[in-house]
Amino acid sequence: MFVAAVASVVHFAVVGKVPSGADPGNWLALSRKILGEPVMSARVAYPPVVPMILAGLTTVLTPLEALVALGLAARITVGIAAYVVLREAGRMSATLGMGLALFAGYLAEAFAWGGYPQLIGMAVGIVALHATVRYLSAPARENLIAVFGLFAATALTHGLATAQTLVATGFATLALLFLRRVTGGVQTVVRLAAAMTPAVAFWAIWATTPSLSGQPTLNPQQNPRTEVVELLWVVVRESPIVWGGLTILALVAIAIGLRKRQDLLPVEAAAWMFAGISVWVIFLELRSLALFQAGVILGAAYLSGLLPTWRVRYVTVAVAVTLVIASLSVMVYGVGRFEDAVSYYRLVGESELRTLRRLDAISSPGDQVLASRGRNGMPLGWWIEGYAQQPTYTAIEQSFLAFPDERNQASMALDIFDGSVSPTELRRMLRDENIRFVVVDKRGPDADWLGTPAAAQFPVLINTPTIVILDAR
Repeated sequence: MFVAAVASVVHFAVVGKVPSGADPGNWLALSRKILGEPVMSARVAYPPVVPMILAGLTTVLTPLEALVALGLAARITVGIAAYVVLREAGRMSATLGMGLALFAGYLAEAFAWGGYPQLIGMAVGIVALHATVRYLSAPARENLIAVFGLFAATALTHGLATAQTLVATGFATLALLFLRRVTGGVQTVVRLAAAMTPAVAFWAIWATTPSLSGQPTLNPQQNPRTEVVELLWVVVRESPIVWGGLTILALVAIAIGLRKRQDLLPVEAAAWMFAGISVWVIFLELRSLALFQAGVILGAAYLSGLLPTWRVRYVTVAVAVTLVIASLSVMVYGVGRFEDAVSYYRLVGESELRTLRRLDAISSPGDQVLASRGRNGMPLGWWIEGYAQQPTYTAIEQSFLAFPDERNQASMALDIFDGSVSPTELRRMLRDENIRFVVVDKRGPDADWLGTPAAAQFPVLINTPTIVILDAR
């Protein structure tokens, strides 16, 4: 656990007392919604595990403390999942896998933007596949129960993680059937499918609902096919040569390990690499490459456990030195990327939170807020809903949104802040929606709206170096 302790120290040193990203505000709002508090203006739904955990944490911690605790847990669970899966390969492999998972730059960046459900869902999915492969090779009842529970937990945590876990499971099942390592044959596979059915059904609902409003579930930003290589670069940009080397080592480990009938870890590593790369290539879904990276980590860490069995000394030493150098490079470069990501995604700090508390203090039940885009275009409105507890029409690019209600509100907010709404029409719109406050982030792309006649008609209630709050009554 020394590696986890070091990662935690680095985490707190970089992040501080306020989480980075806009998403943590959204998780806080969803947790308040679960508790019955009317803090969200749009009708949305989300897998309940993370909001429920956060709701429980806020009963004993302050909202900020709860977010910090949840964020740390999200990062650490990925490392713990790698450790659990790799234990059978030896302590050295398990420790190396945990270290790589905790310091991988792209996974750290996922935390920085607030992707807590993705990280937790990914961790549970890794263990779910591990349990699945064990069940197929040894179909005991307790293994099947573990598969049922872990798949259900994955589905109730994050949709994309569930989709990729299903793809990885399909690959692993076919691979084990081909290798003749499925005990019980088709009957075992049928029982496995039955145990996974509730998770598949829940995922199908998740995948279908956004598409009803014309919004794709995968690749919502609609990255063009011409950017497929650029998307890969985003994942490994802090150390592409190192990750390329680790990928080669992982493939070597898989090729060697598949010849060992008792070893199932190579199948798991290959399944995750396949799931990540296939979803990336077919759908251009950037986030899927996180699980490709997880497969590389499992494969490279598994290789370290094979080294003591090799007879050619100079090859063993060369591979061991390469693994050590690559691992240290991942950790060093990963910390640098983590610092850069937290700095980039930092949307609110102590000053902005004080302003949001003042907004909460002057508001009345039923009041709503219109919020501009914040720093680097991030949705400040999510923090207003979650932290200031004020239902908010949030300006944000619609490609980030899944549900019609929030997309319509975002469209209205963007129309207002791009200056296409006249002062008279703006007053009518705000009155009809019961919007009392307009919050504008001076650091965001909508700051120029403050100089328009539409903004000038509203008195300034609060004016800080970063945020202005107007009275829209």
